[in-house]
Amino acid sequence: MKDALRLRSLLVLGVSVAALASSAPVFAAEAAAAAAPPADNANTVQTLVVTAQRKEEAIQDVPIAVSAFSADTLKNQQITGGGDLLRAIPNVNSARGNFGGFNFQVRGIGTKTVGTTADGGIGVHQNDMPIIANTLGDSDFLDVERVEVLRGPQGTLFGRNATGGVVNVITAKPVDRYEGSGTIDLGNYNSVKGSGYLNAPFGDTVAARLAFGFLKRDGFATNTYLNSKEDNRNEYQGRLSLSWKPTDHFRNTFIYERYAENDHRNRTGKQLCITDPGQTSVGGVPTNAQTQNMLSQGCSNGSNYSAAAYGSPNTAATLAGLYGIAVGLAAGNANAGVTTPQDYFKYASQTTPVFQSRSDLVQLKSEYDLREDLTAIAEVGYGSSRYLTRADYNKWVPSVGFNPGFNLPGFIPGVGAPVIGGVVSDPQVGTGNKLHTIDYFTQAGSEFSAEFRIQSSFKGPLNFLVGANYVDYRTESNYYVLSNGLSVPAETLDVVAGAGIPLDWTPRPNGSGGNYYDNRTYYNLHAYAGFGELYYDIAQDLKLTLGARYGDDRKWDKSPGVKLLSSSAGPGTPQSVAFKEWTGRVNLKWSPKLSFTNKTEIYAQYSRGYKPGGFNPAQSVGLGVAPSFNPEFVDAYEIGTKNTLLDGSMILNLTGFYYDYSGYQISAIVNRNSVNSNIDAKTSGLEVESLWEPVRHLRINSNFGFLHTEISNGKVADQLNLTNGDPTLMQVKSMNTSNCVAKISDVATTQALINAGAIPAPLAAALFHNPNFAMSCEGIAALSGLYAGNVGGFATAINSFGLSYTGWSLANASTLVGGVPVNLNGHKLPNSPEFTASLGVQYEYRIDDAWSLTPRYDIYYQGKSYSRIFNSDHDMMKAYNVSNLSVLLRNRDLDLNVQFYVKNLFDKRYIQDSYLTDASSGLFTNLFVGDPRTYGVSLTKRF
Repeated sequence: MKDALRLRSLLVLGVSVAALASSAPVFAAEAAAAAAPPADNANTVQTLVVTAQRKEEAIQDVPIAVSAFSADTLKNQQITGGGDLLRAIPNVNSARGNFGGFNFQVRGIGTKTVGTTADGGIGVHQNDMPIIANTLGDSDFLDVERVEVLRGPQGTLFGRNATGGVVNVITAKPVDRYEGSGTIDLGNYNSVKGSGYLNAPFGDTVAARLAFGFLKRDGFATNTYLNSKEDNRNEYQGRLSLSWKPTDHFRNTFIYERYAENDHRNRTGKQLCITDPGQTSVGGVPTNAQTQNMLSQGCSNGSNYSAAAYGSPNTAATLAGLYGIAVGLAAGNANAGVTTPQDYFKYASQTTPVFQSRSDLVQLKSEYDLREDLTAIAEVGYGSSRYLTRADYNKWVPSVGFNPGFNLPGFIPGVGAPVIGGVVSDPQVGTGNKLHTIDYFTQAGSEFSAEFRIQSSFKGPLNFLVGANYVDYRTESNYYVLSNGLSVPAETLDVVAGAGIPLDWTPRPNGSGGNYYDNRTYYNLHAYAGFGELYYDIAQDLKLTLGARYGDDRKWDKSPGVKLLSSSAGPGTPQSVAFKEWTGRVNLKWSPKLSFTNKTEIYAQYSRGYKPGGFNPAQSVGLGVAPSFNPEFVDAYEIGTKNTLLDGSMILNLTGFYYDYSGYQISAIVNRNSVNSNIDAKTSGLEVESLWEPVRHLRINSNFGFLHTEISNGKVADQLNLTNGDPTLMQVKSMNTSNCVAKISDVATTQALINAGAIPAPLAAALFHNPNFAMSCEGIAALSGLYAGNVGGFATAINSFGLSYTGWSLANASTLVGGVPVNLNGHKLPNSPEFTASLGVQYEYRIDDAWSLTPRYDIYYQGKSYSRIFNSDHDMMKAYNVSNLSVLLRNRDLDLNVQFYVKNLFDKRYIQDSYLTDASSGLFTNLFVGDPRTYGVSLTKRF
């Protein structure tokens, strides 16, 4: 009820366009007006000049849905980086991803797919150049001229096609005068932030601009086990820009920038779990302590807002826990009784995280006027990136140690993970007597981009833009999961059982070992495109735009199989695929003369967007998973109006849209890998944006978004609920700790055989000589074969002896997966709140001719949404609101600003997104939450 009243209050106060305040082109006019107080009736708002259509236009003249922010607007509204943009744009959402990425969503479309070969739905550009490995979610905006966010499919104007929109960061360029600025910001959590720039001309044709920034901050999170602060920041960034203008007709800009981070940032946040103890009986047949664990998922389905969600995974249902039990290192659930604090910023961890990131970018842009009304533009860029994280895989510390009677001396002096009295000396995770698992992620990549365009500015009714571009992106990613619960079983199987498992004990794994999980992918993208737009003035107030694009996306990858607890996985088979598609748009803009507005633009547009498909991991192919996933297409319809009202004191823009998605790409976990598939979906919505200055010095900006999303076709099994509510089925653990489903009656029969000691010796021998492991997908399938007279066991047909399963096929007994698919029809797309709204109010009080004081208040509201397509209680994320407050003290004569600010004024704790881990991890959930309250003061001096 409170959220509804709060939302209603925002709607009453108005509805918005983000963009506004001053930009570089209008800043001089605004500064002059500030020096000489305007007339009483001069409360007109000035709009930003943007290049959303690759030419300078006032934002109110651009017939597409675009929001833009000048440097001053970003500062005033405390939009420091990409993660803050959602507070100022309708129907936008954002959160960090599980593997270090950043999901920026527009109208329900973003980067929710997981996989090296998957493309994002939102293109991130800097100075028009597409940046695939970008730092939008990590770095602050540094010395920018403006940030533009285009909503809807893009492709006829920008280098990489995108189905959802484009974020384009325009950096400040050198100018032909001496100037500079410096800012120092001090805040809580011992935050020290600095930024600034220096600009200087060199003669009449050359100018240079050097921008720099840094952030040092203590961590938001407390590690209660190590009694330490984590999730701190230690970031640096710098940019050198050079301009060379030998003639008025030839202009060149060169940019080099670097971003670097080396700290203890948490790649993932809080972890939640509703502990699943397993079944004490099945079909009336009692289980024992071990088979009870084999009927556990690790974590149960349920709401992340419940008190039970602060439990811990049943480790016996995890890969490391199960194999530790199998070789005698452990017994049962090592997390028995373990809970986590009911505070999003507190947890227990045995490892301090390491986060290292570095990116370099070089850009060169040349413009040559072929004639007064015809310009050729060439742009090339090269970027490289490196990324490394090392973190505790489980933010729980086990309550139960390893078996003190377990001994495994090192068989090679100085090498291996010797175990003495249950204490494991593992060179990769450390020495200890408790289960300890870490993940280690490295990624290195490079990208080259080139684009050539010719565009006209004829005085007649016809103009055009044509261009071609090329993108070459290469990356190698390695995702390791290292655990003493894996290394000891691997060494035991290798040395004791003679399994021939290769072992790698280097502190930083090299990928040669079978004693850890290693998912390695080599990927290369070549993308070619030709595009263009034709602009025709049908009449003085009626303009038609026709755009087309032909794209050719070629992908290559190689993903060696995982060697985990096996002798070999092979080098991996190279795969290649090409996607070739036409897309385009039709736009009609009408500029009627209306008596009740100062200026009105009305537009209607149809556009078609496209995003290429990619490959699925080889380990999951054949288990109901196709080798590749298909492209995504969208037919987007949009109608909008942009209005200037009340003698220029109000801007009011409205947009309505309808999208029809075919092949919308989604991710799910199958056999310890993220795989992608395609569904169909429809979205529709309304956006209202406004800026109003009712009296001089009082400014009110607001926006409102309504979004309806609906999956129209698709079926996928939910790993948290594999039976999909079928009362005759139940989940069973696989020996590789994936899960399958079986008839309850069949599980009861298997348990009865175990209780009677009737498990055949050959089967028990195959299952670590442990009859209890017959309570597994492989064990039940083998029993089926044995009792049918087929001693092959693991290769038997599924349905023999009446044992029947739903939703999976037996391709290989060591890689069983399964589940009853959920009919997704009518479900909402993930991270797509139905309502978003924001309101900002500021008033400038002139103390005297030099000094002014401007207090500002902002509030943002986001309605409830879901983190996954299944829309279960587990996936639901509650609505929340966040308030910011600032006071700006300004001296115009000294060009000095002092800003006092508070972000998240009321210290709200809220979930932005969540990620469900694999069944082999126990199906726990990683949370991504908003920052706690921060406050500080910044001092800026311009000269």
